[in-house]
Amino acid sequence: MTAGEEEVVDLARERRIKATIEKLKDHLARNPRLAERTADMLAGELPCPDLEEPMPNDAALSMRLPQALLDRVDALVPVLSARPEFALWEINRAQVIRLALAEGLDAMEKRYGAPSEESPAPKKSRKR
Repeated sequence: MTAGEEEVVDLARERRIKATIEKLKDHLARNPRLAERTADMLAGELPCPDLEEPMPNDAALSMRLPQALLDRVDALVPVLSARPEFALWEINRAQVIRLALAEGLDAMEKRYGAPSEESPAPKKSRKR
């Protein structure tokens, strides 16, 4: 912008931003867990950064899943969307699968023990 030019303000955009901030304030006031989590995120201490940071394109994964499993995933989309702790996320099938994978891995690591970073990955055995 040069001298003498006026900056054009998009009032509709400003109103949407203000409405979103008010919605955020309302959600945080009603949900202390969400408020704590948001404060952690703003401080750079995310409890689950793999879900909240942008996914790099080179980490794409494609797999086939049974329809019954996808039906269960799809059924969770509206359930999670209605929960206050997910109010700021746009919940979709991919988000539910990521969350299920992260929570499932946590459960498996607790049950079976998580490999330490120093121990090498298990070698595949060869059938003879």
